[in-house]
Amino acid sequence: MNRTEIVKAIKDHPSPEAYSLITSEEWANGLDRHIPQHMQNGVVLWVCMGILPGSFLRAVIKNDLFRACRAADETNQRAIFGYANFFHNYAPSDCFGSPEKVAAWEKQGGLGAREE
Repeated sequence: MNRTEIVKAIKDHPSPEAYSLITSEEWANGLDRHIPQHMQNGVVLWVCMGILPGSFLRAVIKNDLFRACRAADETNQRAIFGYANFFHNYAPSDCFGSPEKVAAWEKQGGLGAREE
């Protein structure tokens, strides 16, 4: 699937379904189980296209727990463990974990860049 098809998939389908088209149904189920609904699109855009998310999710993917806790809304405060579970088990390991990995993933353009 190339970047154009990924953009179309993300626009045409709710986030877990788009993620399923791009990755796998198992990973999409992980997204739906562990990530609050209002944050799913940001996760999909990050993983699939390398589009940097807002301050909370950016802190999560950079492995900055203190900043993530400060930036989290009430729902995300309760979901911190779910984010860790999702990224560890259902996302490419290159897309999270340190500021350097995040910068490289953004430059690469996410999963879509691998397909072009």
